[in-house]
Amino acid sequence: MPSSPRARQATSHSPSLDLVSLYAEAEPSKFERAALRWLARYVTEAGTSLLDAQIALASLSDLRSGSDRAKTILVELAAGGSV
Repeated sequence: MPSSPRARQATSHSPSLDLVSLYAEAEPSKFERAALRWLARYVTEAGTSLLDAQIALASLSDLRSGSDRAKTILVELAAGGSV
C-alpha cells in the first residue's frame, strides 16, 4: 500500500484515468465529461503547474485519436511527474 501523499495521489488518479481512456475508445459520448472531471481533480488535488495542466488537457484531447503517447504522458503526470 502506498504511503507517501504523492504515491496515494497517483494511485487514486490511475483508476479514473483508466476509465477516461476506456471512454475515449469505447464510449465517446461519456468521454468529454469524464475527461473534464479527471482534469479538474488532477489540477486541484495535485497542486500542479499551469504548464502541466495544459499538457494534461492536450493529452486528454489526444486520447480520442487513440494516442498511446497521450496515455503515457497522463500516467506520468498522475504519478506526480512532470513531462
